[in-house]
Amino acid sequence: MKTKKFIDFLTPIRNKFLTGLAIRSPKGFLLLEVIVAIFLITVGMVGALIAIQQLVTATKIASFQMTGIYLSQEGMEIVRNIRDANWLGGRAWNAGIFCCPSPPCDCKADYTATSLVSFVSGEFLRINGGFYNYTSGTATPFIRRIRVASTTADRIDLTVFVDWQERGKNYQASTTEHLYNWR
Repeated sequence: MKTKKFIDFLTPIRNKFLTGLAIRSPKGFLLLEVIVAIFLITVGMVGALIAIQQLVTATKIASFQMTGIYLSQEGMEIVRNIRDANWLGGRAWNAGIFCCPSPPCDCKADYTATSLVSFVSGEFLRINGGFYNYTSGTATPFIRRIRVASTTADRIDLTVFVDWQERGKNYQASTTEHLYNWR
């Protein structure tokens, strides 16, 4: 009971004080409160949309980076397959691996290749049925170069570069390996 009497005593004072300061009417909100609430909600929504946009962009870049890494690994596998096919066919282990008379040189090949051929600048990989090649399918942003570098009688130094451009920025993935005549 004492609490109710105290509240009844404070209510007229509170109402008179708040009305006198024009801060708040006991029956509604001021226009200023509504504007501040709308501003805070808008700032929150804009922040969330910007975060979502950056997440989508980062996901796409990460996807392209993974594809670039896999394409560079595939380039290395293509050269290994050429070497292995040479062994099985009774040819010299490094036959078809050189695309120019004197290394270093940039070459290209896809999964159907039996030898490397000279790389032409600006030649993009295409994808057809899930396989990357140079002749048919949908164009991709990826360019793959297989660099055949210094050689010895039993070793070839290879580096595979995969270049692409995303949102005006250049990216590159590469793989380096020494290919040996270990047979």
